[in-house]
Amino acid sequence: MMSVLDDTYDSYGTLEELKLFTDALQKWDTSALDQLPDYMKIIYSEILNLFDEIDKEVVEEGRSYCVAYTKDTFEQKRGHVASGIESYMKQYGVSREETVKKFRIMFEKAWKDMNEECMKPTAIPREHLLRVVNIARLVEVTYKEVGRYINPEYLKDYITKLFIDRMTF
Repeated sequence: MMSVLDDTYDSYGTLEELKLFTDALQKWDTSALDQLPDYMKIIYSEILNLFDEIDKEVVEEGRSYCVAYTKDTFEQKRGHVASGIESYMKQYGVSREETVKKFRIMFEKAWKDMNEECMKPTAIPREHLLRVVNIARLVEVTYKEVGRYINPEYLKDYITKLFIDRMTF
């Protein structure tokens, strides 16, 4: 879904359409569908449906706050804004190189934290923890170098290692 949204903002929508789409996301209501172009209606409906499904699951687990928090965060961050790197550079007045170095340190720390948490006893089923770790792996492989996401040729080596040159024991 994030890929579809990213492509919508970066490639497909006109400025006017994107303003309408952003307004709809801030309303987070089916009533906003009427103002959107047809292709955005599909995307917006699927987003609402996805969050409804997730909401049902987390309510059963006693974590109903999760979806509301995610919606609030998503509404604040989407819109066509600067990347995290650009925002950090502006906020702290540092160069791109310094920012990338700082981000790498933060990513390493996040991996250590995630690995430590996965090693602790928890009531959360291991399969759920592995989903989070696997998403983090996917994001790292896909976005670690500039251009990997929009130019998937960079992913060829990973795919080859996974499916063709698999290790055998």
